Amino acid sequence: MRKFRFHLKNILLICIFFTSHHSTFAGMWSAEVVDETESNLILSTHAQNGSSGEKETVKLLVWNVYKGSKKSFEKDWANLYQELNPNIYLFQEAMSSQEKSSLCMPDSDCYMNSSFQFRDEGNMKYTGVLTNSHFPIVDYEGIHSDPREPLLSTPKCSLVTTHLIDGQEVMVINTHGINFVSVFAFERQMQEIKEKVAHFEGPMVWAGDFNTWAIGRVQILNRVTEDLSLEEVRFENESFIKKALGHRLDRVFIRGVDLLSAKALQTKASDHNPLFIEFSL
Repeated sequence: MRKFRFHLKNILLICIFFTSHHSTFAGMWSAEVVDETESNLILSTHAQNGSSGEKETVKLLVWNVYKGSKKSFEKDWANLYQELNPNIYLFQEAMSSQEKSSLCMPDSDCYMNSSFQFRDEGNMKYTGVLTNSHFPIVDYEGIHSDPREPLLSTPKCSLVTTHLIDGQEVMVINTHGINFVSVFAFERQMQEIKEKVAHFEGPMVWAGDFNTWAIGRVQILNRVTEDLSLEEVRFENESFIKKALGHRLDRVFIRGVDLLSAKALQTKASDHNPLFIEFSL
């Protein structure tokens, strides 16, 4: 009976997902998985090395942007960027060409780890996770989940970037959690990421859309982040955070930083709402 309930829950989630994403997938049935060795796209390397000498306030935004497919996305994102002025932002379900991305800001380093590629009106498009930083990125590594999503057999991506802030190296992990698979496959993805970053001893932020829609997934993520001495951030306006089956999908974990503020925002530009934190070292 328990196994039947698990399959029923997954079928229900898949139906909801494809109903809400049907337009996004119109041109993706010929999608090609990007080889992990070729999945990192360096879109911009223009972050400035200079420092004002004052302690920096890091303003970090996390957002599943729904491939930018909502009509209001570009306008709403421009307004949000102007209002918040984030110096680091982490996107999941980002869409880009190989040469450039409108999601990257001037005077920044902008990296992407792509899951799959497809042709759209003659142009090759990539989708995955994107990290943009006004601080220099001194190291990076993309990670494809070993488990694959059903139907399209695509991996979920993470991007590990190391940022030089106030003379210190800060590791930032941008993750999109595997979705329509068993809890055991989800655990494999989280463990893969942990093994890649466990060597790093400095300040760390791990954030993204973890697809933690079941208590088993939440418990696994909590164990993995505890192993890394990370603490979960609690947000103002937490009711704005996207939920499924009563559990928050989007989360932020921190270590070795001083949290100054944390709030969930509300927008109609995506099927998820952004999370925004400010911290210093």
